[in-house]
Amino acid sequence: MTTPEENKNRQYSRKRVSTEAYEAKEEFMEILNADESFSYKPWQFADSDVCADTLKTTYDEISIWGLHEAMLRPGFKIGENVVHVPNIFAKVNGVQKDTDDYMDKVNALMQSQNTLFFKKLPMTRQQKVKHISRTYRSVLNDKGDIDRDRLMSSEYWRYKGLKPAVQKAIANRIIALCTIPEFWKFKSFRTKLHLGLFDKIKDYFLFLNNISAKDLHYMKLSTFQVLMNLDNKFVNLLHSFDYPMAIPKIIIYNNGNDEDFTFSDAVILMFMNSMGVDVMIFNPSGKSDIENYVKESFYDSHTLDQTGSRVPFKKSGIFKGIF
Repeated sequence: MTTPEENKNRQYSRKRVSTEAYEAKEEFMEILNADESFSYKPWQFADSDVCADTLKTTYDEISIWGLHEAMLRPGFKIGENVVHVPNIFAKVNGVQKDTDDYMDKVNALMQSQNTLFFKKLPMTRQQKVKHISRTYRSVLNDKGDIDRDRLMSSEYWRYKGLKPAVQKAIANRIIALCTIPEFWKFKSFRTKLHLGLFDKIKDYFLFLNNISAKDLHYMKLSTFQVLMNLDNKFVNLLHSFDYPMAIPKIIIYNNGNDEDFTFSDAVILMFMNSMGVDVMIFNPSGKSDIENYVKESFYDSHTLDQTGSRVPFKKSGIFKGIF
């Protein structure tokens, strides 16, 4: 026998009954959108992590695979809560003899969905952040390593508006890059740091007899400062990335001086590429930019017919009418 209180609670409880049509639809969608079906619902893997498996390509393949969605590229696969995205990281030195064909290829890639195109460097002007040392120390654990939970719950965490899985992936990459990976050519790169008087005095005595440790510490601080303050255009690129679909791109047409490319640019490119984004650098003159910072084994390098001269970027072929 039920009590009056139980009867009252029962009045507010609801049971939802599925219709046969609804159950049939759900069964069909489950088959259609299975991991191996290559037919996916929008944002089906929004809660998954992304693993960037960078392709090793020829120059001609850049303009082929660069226009394909992730699920159509070789090596795309879905594991347990992980989407393996075959992305591109390539630098093209020089231009083809047929400069019109060269420009058509750059234009086609530039017009891809979710693409950032840069003709001027650096990509962003890094602003000095006050008390960056204090911010960095606030997210460290007892071992002196960045703690992910402290990082993501910090008042300085700017990425709260992103999907939880993307936030977690960003935090993991920040931690990884702040350990100073082996892809850097040297372990003494740095950006302009705004250090308080207390931090300057402390660092002076802490690293008095160890210049290498000081360089490494400031490189970690510099990396941390860049990645904690990404420009919104890069954040929006990650926010719009539906992993099996169109892969976001960063395309740089560097027709200027090698000094224009900064360590901050290198940090951003390595970070974005690790998040699955395509990175393509076109450098008609063949001068150094990314190779000043990153070991050549970590990206594809292609040298074309003609190098040593500047070739201004132009909208070419069918793309003229669009603009």
